[in-house]
Amino acid sequence: MSKLCPNIILEGTRLTHKDDLTLFVQEKELLQKLVAESVLPTLVLDISDDDIPAAADKIADWMEETGGLWAK
Repeated sequence: MSKLCPNIILEGTRLTHKDDLTLFVQEKELLQKLVAESVLPTLVLDISDDDIPAAADKIADWMEETGGLWAK
């Protein structure tokens, strides 16, 4: 299991009610399926609140917890 190349999924993409969400939903479902099948450590991150500093902190904390900040 590689600690140097984790999967990070960003949720909360802004789309308007006029957008056709079909392709977006299909691609998101495919990506979630592929990530679920991956042996890589995965972080699912909801950024719908637009709190980028908090998201960056969550990513850094997760990388520290999983050993992703240091090469072996």
